[in-house]
Amino acid sequence: MISKKQIFFLAGTLVVLIFLILRNQSQKVENISPNSNIDTGTPQNVVIIPAPTDKPSSNSTFEQKQITKYAKWQLQEKNLGLRGIELPKDGQKSVLTIEVKIKPYCTPGDADAIEMELKANSQNQLLATLEGMGSVKESFTWKIPKELFTSGVAQQEFKISTTEKPLQYGFYLCTASSLDKTCQDKKLRDINEIFTEHLTKQTNLGQEKRIIFYQYLLFDERGVSFFEDVPRGEQKIKELKDYARERDFQGAKIEEGIDKASVGLQTLRSLPVQIDKNRLVLELPKYDPIACANFQKTQKSSEEK
Repeated sequence: MISKKQIFFLAGTLVVLIFLILRNQSQKVENISPNSNIDTGTPQNVVIIPAPTDKPSSNSTFEQKQITKYAKWQLQEKNLGLRGIELPKDGQKSVLTIEVKIKPYCTPGDADAIEMELKANSQNQLLATLEGMGSVKESFTWKIPKELFTSGVAQQEFKISTTEKPLQYGFYLCTASSLDKTCQDKKLRDINEIFTEHLTKQTNLGQEKRIIFYQYLLFDERGVSFFEDVPRGEQKIKELKDYARERDFQGAKIEEGIDKASVGLQTLRSLPVQIDKNRLVLELPKYDPIACANFQKTQKSSEEK
């Protein structure tokens, strides 16, 4: 039988053991810091990925330089009196759509002169050419359908190889034989000379092959540029030559091509190019009494206000 003394001893020992266990657990809890690696159900080894910087990549830097360069060229061309539009692409080629359109007018114009020439020589046809200038070799021909003078409009698409270095082209309308493939070698005549010949019924009417319409076009990788009006004075032509040297126009005899363009623009004074989306519209004035009466009526009404 266990004596009372033994019972008290065992009870005391048990109390001491319980006290030591509780004290030890308390110390463990106190030694846990807020940053201890405790499994709380979330990963502790978190890797912070730095935010991307705003520093441009080499690619975006190149694009910015291109934009700056294009803006500079655009300003230079604007100061020259040139206007440009972008052209759609087909592979490496720019697609240019040209529409030739009869424009009712209050005075005789290009369309009247063309009709006079074709009636005087039934063997002639109206030929359109897009020809490289300044020794640019690529050229295109387009036989204008006779229906132009009844429907009032004709349209053609051209695919032109272009690069950053500009290419000079001339768009011509000329009277030609069925075998002709160029207008550049035809005679350049002031349109008033043609009217005078026909009104005075001179001999050999319609025998001379003639350029009757001309526009200067400048192509590069951006699209096509053209004069908004006939360039006035020698200074503009000189500035165009300076621009040609700076941009390094393609082909040889660049200045010779510009001089030839200047003569064509100054002699014929064709109506400025019009734009319809990414299409160039080239207008041929034709005398129309109804259009003339409407014009005079509108002019009189505006003067009375």
